[in-house]
Amino acid sequence: MNKNADLASEQRFVILGGGTAGWMAALLINRAFPQAHLTLLESAAVGTIGVGEGSTPALKSFLDAVGIPEHEWMPACNATYKSGIAFRNWSRAPGFESYFHPFLTHFDRDHIKALQFNSLVRRSGVAVDAHPDKYCYSHYLADRKLCPVTPYTFPFEVQYGYHFNAGLLAQLFKTKALEPRRDLARLHDCGCRPIRRWQRRKPAR
Repeated sequence: MNKNADLASEQRFVILGGGTAGWMAALLINRAFPQAHLTLLESAAVGTIGVGEGSTPALKSFLDAVGIPEHEWMPACNATYKSGIAFRNWSRAPGFESYFHPFLTHFDRDHIKALQFNSLVRRSGVAVDAHPDKYCYSHYLADRKLCPVTPYTFPFEVQYGYHFNAGLLAQLFKTKALEPRRDLARLHDCGCRPIRRWQRRKPAR
């Protein structure tokens, strides 16, 4: 008798709420505890907002971990690549009105050292270029509308996130989470009623 297998089969998980977060949790539990009993509670009466959404590189790490390739999910979720986050009206200082927060790459480490040095020199009164956008590869890609996916032979890793339709991605995660459990009947999509929020009564005047 395999005690570890018996222990895994006795493990029970309950996820409250579906949507992107709920089904991401289900995918992770499927991967880590494939024999565990898993229940997800979500309400058909409380749908997801389903608007566009953006991510950091953490989402790519998650998708790689659960084995969902880009060529499968990106077309299905109207997704595009995201190299960073642009902030307009960032500063009133001339030349610094906007700022692009990059998703750093491996070889940005040397560029950042140059930025730090120039920033210190600029503070001492020397007119050197110290705008962060000039020192990050991700801004270079985004400014020229270039794809951040590198060739296999490229010696450095370039981090990136995505823009996507959150409603479509949640549905795809749900489909993927249910696939390995169809024959086990252990993942339940429960039709819960929405909870009525309690509201405090206004005091009588």
